[in-house]
Amino acid sequence: MNNKGGVPPIVTALIVLVFIAATAVVGWFILSVTGAATKQGIPSIRGPVYAYDDGSSTTIYITIKNIGTNPLDLSNAQVVIRGVYSTGTCNPTSIGHEETAHCTFSGLPTGLKEGEKGLLQVGDSQVVFAITLP
Repeated sequence: MNNKGGVPPIVTALIVLVFIAATAVVGWFILSVTGAATKQGIPSIRGPVYAYDDGSSTTIYITIKNIGTNPLDLSNAQVVIRGVYSTGTCNPTSIGHEETAHCTFSGLPTGLKEGEKGLLQVGDSQVVFAITLP
């Protein structure tokens, strides 16, 4: 009898099958997570962001484009400038893939400078923009 400690072929085959199955599960997980992450609305600012100061407050006009694959809900879109939040009104309030909406945000601080930065928040997405004065 020869007792050199070799592994039977069936054990080797089972180990290879387990590794193949584990690789398939990991691959499926990666594909499903990345697929879910890319299937959402993603805001993008198109054109300049104009700020009009009437002396008591500033109103900002933004054109938002959805570059994501799912609809983008703009009903709670907000702009933050100098720590002041403004919830805007957008027309339309929901946009599909490659569609645009025109939004107005009022009640913002006066005295904004050309190129001053602001933040657009739409759901979990945030986009930084620079102010353009007319």
